Amino acid sequence: MDRLADTALVGGERADATDHSLAGIARLSNEVKDAASYIPTYDQRIYAEAIKALQDKLAEVRAAVEPRSKFTFKTKKNASAISLSDAAELAAEGRRGIPGYRSPGTSSVSSSANQTPNYPSTPLNEPDRIQLSRPEIAPTSMPAIAIDDTDSEVEKKQKTPGFSAAAVSSVSVNNHHGLHIMLPASGSTSTVPASITSLRHCVVDMSIPTTDGKPYASLTVKGVKESLLVCGQVAGPAHITGVEHSVLVVSCRQFRMHNCSDVDVYLSSSSNPIIEDCTNIRFGRIPRAYV
Repeated sequence: MDRLADTALVGGERADATDHSLAGIARLSNEVKDAASYIPTYDQRIYAEAIKALQDKLAEVRAAVEPRSKFTFKTKKNASAISLSDAAELAAEGRRGIPGYRSPGTSSVSSSANQTPNYPSTPLNEPDRIQLSRPEIAPTSMPAIAIDDTDSEVEKKQKTPGFSAAAVSSVSVNNHHGLHIMLPASGSTSTVPASITSLRHCVVDMSIPTTDGKPYASLTVKGVKESLLVCGQVAGPAHITGVEHSVLVVSCRQFRMHNCSDVDVYLSSSSNPIIEDCTNIRFGRIPRAYV
């Protein structure tokens, strides 16, 4: 990256060097994702920050060495210019001093002014009520509001709290492919159910919110393939259905597994697990860091 400034633009050499740097960063990111099954969470976070720093540095170097945009002239509006209507009005005012000039009530200037329709006047700084009822044409300087809102409804909206972690009723990770997902510590502030469904080639770490003695109420895992799932602590049952070619790490009260194949399970359960219609399931003791 430090030699991009010295690389010639002719023949696409600088573009090739940039693509080479991007490919190297992507390769490092993929290696970290592939090693997530045996690298501690703390080390994964450090590696992710290092890769982010490389991406930022490459962006800065590219911005510094890219050629400047061509200079262009911009036309400016002449503030002293007047419109055609203003010029016509000035000419009409000059002709009024000429003897024999007709009165304004019979002049063509007056008749043209009388043709202008009279619209209902709107007080200054007060938007039109018709425009306010249509948000798409509301003024940009004033937010669109409803005309018929009562005071009680406005007070009710003001008292309604915004989104907060305390208002979370469930935690779910659904419909992803090729992602590394790590829930933050604020992902769960109370005992709520969790679900992981329809994933493929993903790494999911849901253990961080449960490290402070706040386990999930229950866990449902369904339709997962070629993924690593670190589910954390579950106070109730864990239902695992339709998981293939994956690794599962979970601590729960009751473990149920159905229609799964080729899965490595690192388990801690206070009762005997229930396994039905499964093949090639391998069990091991859960690592101490996730108990």
